[in-house]
Amino acid sequence: MKWLGLALMGIFVILYLVPVFGVLLTSLKTNTEISQRGIWTLTGDVTFDNYITAWTESPIKQYLWNTVLVTVPAVFLSIAGGAMLGYAIAILKPRGAMVLLLLVVGGLFVPPQVLLVPLFRIFSDVGLINTL
Repeated sequence: MKWLGLALMGIFVILYLVPVFGVLLTSLKTNTEISQRGIWTLTGDVTFDNYITAWTESPIKQYLWNTVLVTVPAVFLSIAGGAMLGYAIAILKPRGAMVLLLLVVGGLFVPPQVLLVPLFRIFSDVGLINTL
């Protein structure tokens, strides 16, 4: 039975990596080579010109920096807040801890897509759209 689980995990990993492999192969080809030979061919000249063009001719450096500026504090605050909440619930055991725990766990069942429109409206009302 254990081998069946491992086989299923292996199949899922392969299914997940096939599109990633296709994107990687495509990124190492020119447009004409893609149109002539297709995405999945392993033959042809490997070129890194697409990466050089993206790095030099687009604002990708700014986009990467913006990502760091947003994600590092968000991850730090999420971990710190989660650790403090977990400590308070597990060690201090305040009155209503089970209700608080159920609210937190219940929030995990809400799909993130459901929150997109309300978050966009809140961010728009506060003036946070297209800003860091």
